[in-house]
Amino acid sequence: MCDGLLLRGPGGTAGEIGHVRISDEPVSCPCGRTGCLEAFLAAPRLRDRIEGLDSTQAGAELSRAGVQLGTVLAPIVQALGLHDVVLTGPKDLLDGEFLNAAAETVNSTTSHFSDKPVVLRMSALGSDGVLTGAAAHVLSGELGL
Repeated sequence: MCDGLLLRGPGGTAGEIGHVRISDEPVSCPCGRTGCLEAFLAAPRLRDRIEGLDSTQAGAELSRAGVQLGTVLAPIVQALGLHDVVLTGPKDLLDGEFLNAAAETVNSTTSHFSDKPVVLRMSALGSDGVLTGAAAHVLSGELGL
């Protein structure tokens, strides 16, 4: 959203940061490339990263993943002057250490233009966010609603 309007971008790709290359590691991504943010932070990958770890180790690994996201988000937040970033995905992975680390990284590496920090939060739509967005896209494009 930009000034209350949905920003779509070319081919509906506005806001899609999952295929920004963040690493030279040969970690495969569904897009066919390697090293994409999504290759490291997609929910199945995060589950793989914490599988078999105790809760302390899993929390530390989710914090490391949150730092990865925050590092990618920070220049976007700074360039666009964002004050609110909404994440969607499984709460058991993202809400907690992951979200806190991402928010701390963004706020420690950006300059604030107000006295308020950038807020990173989970979507109120929960796991249905993608479906709700897809339905809204169809209703808007096909029916003008």
